Amino acid sequence: MVKVKRDAFFPEATLTPSEGLRNSNENKKISYWLEKLFKQGERIRKDKNEAGASLDNHPARDPSASKADQAMAESGINEHTKNVATKIEDDTQLVNDLVKKSNRCIISIKSMFPWDIFRNTIDVEESRVIFKFDQYLSSQSHSVDIKDIANVF
Repeated sequence: MVKVKRDAFFPEATLTPSEGLRNSNENKKISYWLEKLFKQGERIRKDKNEAGASLDNHPARDPSASKADQAMAESGINEHTKNVATKIEDDTQLVNDLVKKSNRCIISIKSMFPWDIFRNTIDVEESRVIFKFDQYLSSQSHSVDIKDIANVF
């Protein structure tokens, strides 16, 4: 256990009994955490040493083979980067095409003014049908996907 002397940090301060008790409690807390960190470091060093010992059991590799392995790894990384870039471009193009197709209006039908004061509209797009009902100071809109339409009467 590590003990911290009070004189090392505060050489000129005088202690009252309550300060001495509080400082001893703080010293105990500091000692506890320092000991815990020390044990943790020891455990990590032990794990690293065990891992290093298991690596030392393998036969020594040829330096030229490691260069070849490094070259293959670098070419693999470069190819992976190219694949990721092309996939991102393909995905971006697909999203842009879908956005263009999703808002394309095929036909729009509106009611006539003299027979109907508030106009109703049916918009048919490539992927959905939109019904718009205008009212006195408002309007309602209902959208139905074309795949959900079974029959039309």
